[in-house]
Amino acid sequence: MKTLLFLVKNILTLTFRRKSNIVVYIILPLISVFISLLIYSSTGTSDLVIGYVDNDNTFFSMELLDSMESLYGYTLKDVKGEDMNDLLLDNKIAAAIVIPKGYEDGIYNSSMENIQIVSIKGYETTAWLENYINLHQRNIKDLFFAANGDKESFEAMYKSHAENKLAVYDINLSDDRSKKDTTITSLGFLIMFIMLGQGFSTQMILKEKRERTYYRIASSPVKTSEFLFANIVAAMLISLIQIVLVLVFLEYVFQINTFVPANIMISILFVFSLVACGIGLVVISFSDSSYMASTLNTMILTPTCMIGGCFWPVYIMPKFMQNLSYIVPQRWALEAIEKIQKGYDYTAIVLNMFVLLMFAVVFFMIAILRLKKLKSVEKFVY
Repeated sequence: MKTLLFLVKNILTLTFRRKSNIVVYIILPLISVFISLLIYSSTGTSDLVIGYVDNDNTFFSMELLDSMESLYGYTLKDVKGEDMNDLLLDNKIAAAIVIPKGYEDGIYNSSMENIQIVSIKGYETTAWLENYINLHQRNIKDLFFAANGDKESFEAMYKSHAENKLAVYDINLSDDRSKKDTTITSLGFLIMFIMLGQGFSTQMILKEKRERTYYRIASSPVKTSEFLFANIVAAMLISLIQIVLVLVFLEYVFQINTFVPANIMISILFVFSLVACGIGLVVISFSDSSYMASTLNTMILTPTCMIGGCFWPVYIMPKFMQNLSYIVPQRWALEAIEKIQKGYDYTAIVLNMFVLLMFAVVFFMIAILRLKKLKSVEKFVY
């Protein structure tokens, strides 16, 4: 036990002797979380600006536009036909509605002209507008049919229909979805820095290999497994400091609600740190140079964080990518956090925690078996 504590103390002393490591382990995670909060908290919802070109300028065309003025989340803007495309390309309007000439005449002739909806943002932007306009036109057609084509009867029925609208009350509800997405993204960056920090921590073994200290340890009474365990303990202590500091800053400095109890959040991230530590050990066990270790870390860190949802919500990815994301531990950690955010209790994340632990066990076994074979002094390349 004394040997283990001595090794842990020595590793921590060597790690924090360099001030640059304090920046990497402590300062950078806080800065990254702060930047992600700034970016994603500024992407709140705002009204979509919808341009319109009324080529008919009749009662029914203006009545349609008046009814759309009251739609929540949309702001109408009168634009000129020749300026419409430029406004769309410049993102000054999200979509444009073009009411054709003869729109009102088409109503009376039972040949209603189609209203054109133009947008470069896709169906997600135009779908609700299209459905609303189709419903509005269907109501007009039904009223005209009920009036048996009589213009005066139709206008009287339409006026009565317009005056007897359903009473609608606006109630402001708190939308926590965007807040939770912001929290998940911030924690995704923390997870990335946990992996980065574990990579740096486990590279202490590379330093020992480079200076031949590792091989002297391997031939001494200190067991390889004991030396590895000391590195793991030191790395986990550093990760725990990272996790606690970031959560404290989120809660008390940035005033961000994570929607997850602190003990559960720390447990999830701590177990993930074990996985990250295992990955770091596997990397250094197969690395004969610092360059090789850095390359492997980059090849593992960036793609897996992207697939796992650290940089953006998983649900915006294609379905096959969402399924593929389950092969990386980041997805299981973030999914566990999301489950708690949705109101599930801790039993809902048992599978996630088990899978993360299995990831850690597999990586540790690979690293230990590999490092046990490295007892002969080999040339180390910087």
